[in-house]
Amino acid sequence: GMGLEEAMASGTPIISTLTGSIPEVLGDAAMLIPPGDFAMLADNVIKLMEDRLLREELCRKGRERAERMYDADRVSGEFARVLKEI
Repeated sequence: GMGLEEAMASGTPIISTLTGSIPEVLGDAAMLIPPGDFAMLADNVIKLMEDRLLREELCRKGRERAERMYDADRVSGEFARVLKEI
């Protein structure tokens, strides 16, 4: 279940679907499309291929989001803090 976080951390531009918790995990660090919208998927793949600045922006945003929200040291520290409060 960590595939999206790993993709962001590796600086990979992401296209995913608007289902489940995917929008919350990815935030504005990805291109999100409705499930089954193959035409929009194709359009977004072409956009990424043709627009270097868009690719770089998504890669940067994904990496920053992964570091800010899914860093193992930060998450474990937050978890320990919550357990101490309990």
